[in-house]
Amino acid sequence: MNFHKNRSFDAQFKRTLGYSVQGGAELSECLEVITKIKSGDYSGWHDTWRSLADRLFQEAEKAIQQESLVSAGDKLLRSSNYYRTAYFFLEETPEDPRICACLELSKKTFALALKQLKIKHLPLKIPFEGGFLPGLLFLSDHPNAKLVLDTGGGDSTLEELYFSSTLPAQKRGYHSLIFEGPGQGSVLRMQKIPFRYDWDLVIKAVIDHAEKIAPEITQNVILRGDSFGGYLAARAAAFEKRIKACILNPGILNPMNPLKQLDSKFRPILFCLNRDIKFKINSRYARFGTKSFPEMLERCKQFNLTEVVKQISCPTLVIDNEEESITKGEAHKLYRELQGPKKYHLFTKDQCTGGHCQPLAQMNTQELIFDWLDTL
Repeated sequence: MNFHKNRSFDAQFKRTLGYSVQGGAELSECLEVITKIKSGDYSGWHDTWRSLADRLFQEAEKAIQQESLVSAGDKLLRSSNYYRTAYFFLEETPEDPRICACLELSKKTFALALKQLKIKHLPLKIPFEGGFLPGLLFLSDHPNAKLVLDTGGGDSTLEELYFSSTLPAQKRGYHSLIFEGPGQGSVLRMQKIPFRYDWDLVIKAVIDHAEKIAPEITQNVILRGDSFGGYLAARAAAFEKRIKACILNPGILNPMNPLKQLDSKFRPILFCLNRDIKFKINSRYARFGTKSFPEMLERCKQFNLTEVVKQISCPTLVIDNEEESITKGEAHKLYRELQGPKKYHLFTKDQCTGGHCQPLAQMNTQELIFDWLDTL
């Protein structure tokens, strides 16, 4: 099922549209936007989504004046998600001021939405190597509730994780902690801190901070990672033994394998013929603190779980997808190497999931995750 002839635009559209089941998008709004965007027009993508986000923000402000707070909050949640969507295809040029402008607006509208909807939460500043990582903690009223700690992915934001992780966790009576680490969201774009391979140190800092705030919630920590988080969460689970269960969607043994398949002899040709491939490569330089493809490949040799995957001892759910296009084959490779309790689930093409991380099958994915957790 395709909504746009440009494959990259179609994938990101599905990503945004999928959050409609969690209140992060409206079907009619999204369908109206996608018809206006020409293939390969990255600035047009930004302008169209930004216009929709701005309009909803303005409507929300009027709703607040009229004391229609629920409607205002709902509009603000969608606006926040649309601002995130707007800057996605600008990231080939990290210094583009429109990126931080949209990111700041995404955060502003999200914070205002939580206020209008009276959603209880605790903002966090997690100490980390002389700085801090921003986070949000949502506490459950259920006794003996488990904590779902979501580590995000390669281009996720704190606000996006609210839709994909916090809401389904809250619905089932779990605590939820979401945050942005090195290479993610505002930590990358505003603090200029790139990804690091030793993600176990990041998760250690997060759990340490949670223990100081509410020690009872860290007795049963479940770590979740979507997209590139399938590497990040697995790396952390190999070393941080306070993690009692791990969810990898999808599992990633070596995230650099797909990039290595771009042979140096053909890379210049591919860059000339396919702008989307050029974007996918160039937009990742800043994330890993590099300036060229060879430098990135060299830096990312450390991002490899082959030597440590057997150290994961907690129960692990590995999710895979027949429509996986970014890390194809990696999930099953990782699953085969796991030595502890494990479960593998493959979403099939006929389930119309939308591909990478099942954006159009949000409910089915959450049911799979939490029904598995119920068996532990």
